[in-house]
Amino acid sequence: VPPPCDLSIKSKLKQVGATAGNAAVTTTGTTSGSGVVKCVVRTPTSVEKKAAVGNTGLSAVSASAANGFFKNLGKATTEVKTTKDGTKVKTKTAGKGKTGGTATTIQIADANGGVSEKSLKLDLLTDGLKFVKVTEKKQGTATSSSGHKASGVGHSVFKVLNEAETELELKGL
Repeated sequence: VPPPCDLSIKSKLKQVGATAGNAAVTTTGTTSGSGVVKCVVRTPTSVEKKAAVGNTGLSAVSASAANGFFKNLGKATTEVKTTKDGTKVKTKTAGKGKTGGTATTIQIADANGGVSEKSLKLDLLTDGLKFVKVTEKKQGTATSSSGHKASGVGHSVFKVLNEAETELELKGL
């Protein structure tokens, strides 16, 4: 079994505002994260390598003037997780928003992840000369991406959930 090399990245954003009379408010927000994990396990008869990468990004703009209100909540998540059968790459974006009166809101979310695995099982043959023979080779990659764009103006409500998942199982001898 390759080394765990698990990765988790989570971004969240929240905007809430209200106006009355001659007031005006505008909010902008951006959050993002990225990561890379590399693992190598060597034994006398095997080499196992695993690398996981991922990123998340979330941005939002909300505004209200005169008599209005807004609520804008968003999340972006990337996870690379080792299971008993292999590795799962899961991405998720979610958001909800509400506006009323003279308000508007926009959100954009993205999540991406991937994993690469390589495994070699070796037979060491020695007959006076050191010789290595590969008896098994397993290699694979898996990726996942999720994203959404949502907006509302005036009296509006939105709710969105977007999930994607890929599981990589490498089976050999």
